[in-house]
Amino acid sequence: VIECSLETTSLRKGADPPQYEALSYAWGGGSGLKTTCVDGLDIQIRFNLGSTLRRISKMGEPHYLWVDDTLINQYDTVERSQQV
Repeated sequence: VIECSLETTSLRKGADPPQYEALSYAWGGGSGLKTTCVDGLDIQIRFNLGSTLRRISKMGEPHYLWVDDTLINQYDTVERSQQV
């Protein structure tokens, strides 16, 4: 099981956000779901995201990621269009 946490940060001008990498749900075309633990809650993520998170965790240092599949409500067209 991969364990992650969510952190809210500002990307506004003048803020000092951490460097992060963006991952898109559309990349890789992977199918299937895996369970991961985010802040103590089990969520379903795509298999390709799970594989990427496992690889990143083996690097041994924290990484900040913005994952649109997890952080954007894909069923809310207003939210999706604002975030993309």
